[in-house]
Amino acid sequence: MKKIGRPSTYAKIIGTIIKRGYVKESKFIKKLVPTKLGSQVYMYLTEKFGTLVSEERTRRLEEDMDLIERGEKEYTSVIDELYEELTKMIGRKKLIIGLIHMKVKFPDKKAKFRERQKN
Repeated sequence: MKKIGRPSTYAKIIGTIIKRGYVKESKFIKKLVPTKLGSQVYMYLTEKFGTLVSEERTRRLEEDMDLIERGEKEYTSVIDELYEELTKMIGRKKLIIGLIHMKVKFPDKKAKFRERQKN
């Protein structure tokens, strides 16, 4: 098994993929095995968004989160990078419609800048 992810999120992630029916626990080998739905979702995501859902991309994103946590990188630069990557993959219009549908709130860079100027 490759070491990606954070131990603090493992239980929630496992619970979610079981609840959604992507995997089930094997009674014989005590491991999670993918269901037909899980395999289909995996194939779709890797086919359409391979570079975004790769282990390497996950590893880089985790490194970025560590840098953000230590104050060595701005979270907005990571969001900008992800936005650009997604825009190249699916197009700006589809991305914005998808984000609006998911009710994503965009960070207010000006407010963050003003807050930093106060300190």
